[in-house]
Amino acid sequence: KLPQTLQHALAPFFDYNELYSLAGVVFKAKAAVDKSIRIEEHETEYYKAIIEVMSAFKRGKVRNLPGLLSHAVKATTYRISRQMYYSLI
Repeated sequence: KLPQTLQHALAPFFDYNELYSLAGVVFKAKAAVDKSIRIEEHETEYYKAIIEVMSAFKRGKVRNLPGLLSHAVKATTYRISRQMYYSLI
């Protein structure tokens, strides 16, 4: 089952197979930075990042959607991880 964030952000644009393929890209990119961060706990940040990528994709500005989506999720996860780390200090 996909988190609500991914369903709302990706489902309007893709069919079932493409949706799960891109969800895999999102999970893999997030885990590459920090496995302990959950998408459900930071829905707003991930939703904004995914919607920005999808907006650029719909305007024809994106050549490699999985690559850009991966980069956006990694950057978002890194930003969240950094915020969590600095809040502990």
